[in-house]
This record gives sequence, structure tokens and C-alpha cells, in this order.
Amino acid sequence: MHANLHLLKRGPSLSKSTVIKYQPHHTVVVACHNYFSPSKNRAPSRSQLIRTGLGASIATLGLELAPEAASAMEGFPVAPQSQGQVAMRTLKDSELIVSFFPKFAYDARGGGGLSDGSVMDDGRVGVKFDIDSLNIPDVYYKTASFVGVPIVPGLRIAILPSSLEGWINRSTGEAQLQFNAQFDFTAGSLYKAAPLLINTTLTTESVHGKKHSRQRKGVRLDSNGYAKLVGVSNVPKTGDKFMDNFLRLPTDALALMSCQFMFT
Repeated sequence: MHANLHLLKRGPSLSKSTVIKYQPHHTVVVACHNYFSPSKNRAPSRSQLIRTGLGASIATLGLELAPEAASAMEGFPVAPQSQGQVAMRTLKDSELIVSFFPKFAYDARGGGGLSDGSVMDDGRVGVKFDIDSLNIPDVYYKTASFVGVPIVPGLRIAILPSSLEGWINRSTGEAQLQFNAQFDFTAGSLYKAAPLLINTTLTTESVHGKKHSRQRKGVRLDSNGYAKLVGVSNVPKTGDKFMDNFLRLPTDALALMSCQFMFT
């Protein structure tokens, strides 16, 4: 049995809703031949599909074109399907290691961001977080500690993200996000260092660097979206002699970020 599907997207040459015939096996049998050329029983050309917008409508349905129309759609760009919105929030059990210093605990609660999600060809969800909504809490005595002791009051590292984008595989829980940021170190009003430039891939998988050669592993998303992302960045010299010598730049910085992803 055939069923008619009404495509809501109209092009300038269509006078009414376009109708295609559809079989249970998801094959478009007739692709609106008569709307393009009433006197000729032939499939629309690719240029006609583009001009009228019908190609985009068929692609959006995710159906298979019949052979006589398939050639017209070959190479036609298909827009990624929308996943809706993806929210991320950062959590308490995070860690940071810079240069030869021991790791310190980092409480990143209160941070996060929003992204529009798009479904990629292989089912992964592409994300690009809005910088205006993206917030990573500062590292200072209220959020960071060594072996349970808060770092010295007055010391602060402000984290200023410039981009966070990549993909999430909701089926496997794997995630990979490219993170770029500027770290601004200050010691009260007495000293402000040149910015540290951070460029790293945050992943749920394994990473290791030159300085931090021991392999570190993240944790994939669970059914509630909780995950741990880990990344290593090579931090270049800043040009600030004190900071370059203090941190022995260039060197590695390692971060482990506990977070939760929510899909709407």
C-alpha cells in the first residue's frame, strides 16, 4: 500500500504542497515529476531540486529516493539533523597539574555552558559551546587545594575560554572536545603575569604528555551524562621571565574535569 507524504517546504516554482508516494520499505517511488514538467514523465534534475528546495525537504525526511530520482540527488548537501540543545556543567572532583608541581584538587562547581547540538553522519552529536555562556570557575583558595589545604589567599588563576567544541557519542559515551583558553595569573594587586595560552583536546579516553608521561584516563558518559574529561596541553613561554622560570616553561599542564552533559 502507498501513502502520500506532504512536504511542507516549497520552492518558488511550486504552487502547492508537494506530494510523494511512499512505500513501507522507505522508498520514494515517485518524486513529483509532474510538478516540474507536466508533459514529461521524467525525474527532476538536480538543478530543479536545488532551485525549488525539494531536495532539502526529501533529505530532511531521511528517506531513500527511487532510482529514477536518486541520480538527481547525488552530491546534494544534506544539513545535519538538530539534536536540540546540549548543556554542560562542571563539577567538584576535578584536578589540575602544572609543570613539576604536584596535582591539586579543583572544585569547578558553578561552571558550564550551552551549545546547539547537531547529529553527524555517524550518529555522534556535534557541539560548539557559546562563548558568552561558557564559564569555568577561577582557581583560588575557595576552589583549589593541595592535600586538603587551600592554596594561599591572594593567588588566583582566571580561566578565560575562547572555544570549546567537538563531539559526543551518546551510544558509547565517548567525547572529544577541543578547548582553547587563556589563564591569567595574579598575586593580589602586586603582580599580574603574562597570560598562559592553553590549547588541548579534552577526552574521555587516555592521554599523556612529555612531562606527565604517566597515562591518564577519562571516564565516558554514563546514562545520566556524568563524565570525566582529561587533557594535556603544552604551555609555551609567555615572555614573562619570572613566570617562565617559575613554571619552567615550556612545559605540560594536565587537567581532569568532572562534568555532566544534558541533552534537551
